[in-house]
Amino acid sequence: MHFIIDNNQISDIRKTTQLTPAEKRRITLVLPPLVWAEGVQHVNGRDLRCLLDYNLRFGRDVADVLREAAMVTDAQLRDIDSLVRKGSPKHSDCMRRLKAPSREDVLRAGEIKDGNRADMKRIDEAVAKFSQDERGDRWRGEQNLIGPGETLDGLIAALRPALEKTPFHNPGDEPAPAPIYWKLLSSDNIYFVNFARFHLCITYEKTDAWKRKLQGPSGKRDDITDMTLPLYAGEGDVIVTGDKKFESIFRAANKTRSICAMTWNHCLQKKLFGGVGS
Repeated sequence: MHFIIDNNQISDIRKTTQLTPAEKRRITLVLPPLVWAEGVQHVNGRDLRCLLDYNLRFGRDVADVLREAAMVTDAQLRDIDSLVRKGSPKHSDCMRRLKAPSREDVLRAGEIKDGNRADMKRIDEAVAKFSQDERGDRWRGEQNLIGPGETLDGLIAALRPALEKTPFHNPGDEPAPAPIYWKLLSSDNIYFVNFARFHLCITYEKTDAWKRKLQGPSGKRDDITDMTLPLYAGEGDVIVTGDKKFESIFRAANKTRSICAMTWNHCLQKKLFGGVGS
């Protein structure tokens, strides 16, 4: 069992007193790259260093994972891992950046943060334009069978022709080839399935195509980080977050009930920290 950490839970992890050092070392935490980028900008990443007490894994860059996914066959897609291999040079570099981030690391983190805000603003503007123009009206009319009780699977089935042609935008990078969106949704790799479904929930609820209203992300804050968290959660894992908005959207997007989202303190209360990390 892995615990994928959101930035809003770092303080609670740092204050944990219920676990012994030996117990902490048996718990596998996953630090996504965009969570690192957020945390390293505060007092040079000092708060993040509490994660070093645990069996720590790192998420691969989203752009690298999606680029690999676009290049392989459907059969090979199931074997792609979104986590940095432990013991690899990349893992060592991630550990170095966490223990003692350089000035360049902090500046790069700031650039990532600014890029995330810009990407979120572009998403909001694109959705607003689509919702107001004639194409949006016609598109919504074609989807008028999608009502308040419709499931996400029903929405995906209704939108399949469009999804097979729609580029999947990778924040901060060039759009991937057009078939990648449907390729991710229909794969056997739960990392990709939930990642794509989560994006679908956010995108289409904002266009009013899906009348099941969710509290979607806003360009006024950096929600790109939240949008990447499902990419690192496999079967039986927990996304550790205190963001109620994220939990609401993830419940709708989650393909398997073996993955859940809850706070760090809830994990402690439920005594989930019994397994040895891998």
